[in-house]
Amino acid sequence: MWNSADIGRAGEDAAAKHLTAHGYRIRERNYANIRGIRLGEIDIVAERKGEIVFVEVKAVFLDSGKESRLPEWQVNRSKLRKMEKAAGAYLKERKIEDRDYSFDVVAVTFRPGKEPEIRHLDHVFFS
Repeated sequence: MWNSADIGRAGEDAAAKHLTAHGYRIRERNYANIRGIRLGEIDIVAERKGEIVFVEVKAVFLDSGKESRLPEWQVNRSKLRKMEKAAGAYLKERKIEDRDYSFDVVAVTFRPGKEPEIRHLDHVFFS
């Protein structure tokens, strides 16, 4: 049985592999602003075709017979607002505020003995 930290780490690894396979370049993982202001964390900062992509990863492990809501349903309006604030800090710290950016969600479902199921919702919102 996996604990939530293991599931989260494995989900982020699977998401990074998926994004890379689909033409994204991973710029950073587990970004938190350097000033220490609690703006939240961004699981993956990637880039594709010149656009900065801030990615929230949600992962679940389902034992046989166990039902659960889809992991992407855990991303609510409050989470997206926190991501937007953290993304603003990231762009400002890197002095790339003029770049186009968007927000994606990658949902990963693990099941015993199977490859992870990955759903990528791109451009959940963007600027």
